[in-house]
Amino acid sequence: MPIGVCAAKLFLPWLAAWQLTGHVDALQLAQAADMFEVPRAVMFATAWAETRYTATNTQVSYAGAVGRMQILPQAWSWQCGNVYGRRYAERNRYCGALVLRHYLSKCAEDVTCAAFHYVGGDSTYAKEVGFRALVMDLKMKVVWSAATKLPPP
Repeated sequence: MPIGVCAAKLFLPWLAAWQLTGHVDALQLAQAADMFEVPRAVMFATAWAETRYTATNTQVSYAGAVGRMQILPQAWSWQCGNVYGRRYAERNRYCGALVLRHYLSKCAEDVTCAAFHYVGGDSTYAKEVGFRALVMDLKMKVVWSAATKLPPP
């Protein structure tokens, strides 16, 4: 297989995911979401609300939450280990998905409720994540139907 075809097979899914979501690490966020059965739109919306489009995993909040998904080490290090720093970016994304799965299960799959608990009780944040998740889900359905000519799953 020519090198150009190999490069296109590797590059195009990343480019499509980045264009759709705006996240440089969209494929990795989607993999983490899929592993814990978190809706991708919720994962993308939470990542955006926590650190916008920065995927460096070096952010620290005033409350002590760290990394891409802003994980509180005091609350989740027993489950996730070290999640701060560039070496642990993947672990941070997977831990974020784990935390979202925990709160989605606790909240009977209600996105706004899960976002409220994820951030520690901010209703404005929860509404923003809920709204962004709805918009992202709609965007993904439109792109899916345009690309496949099939109704979305």
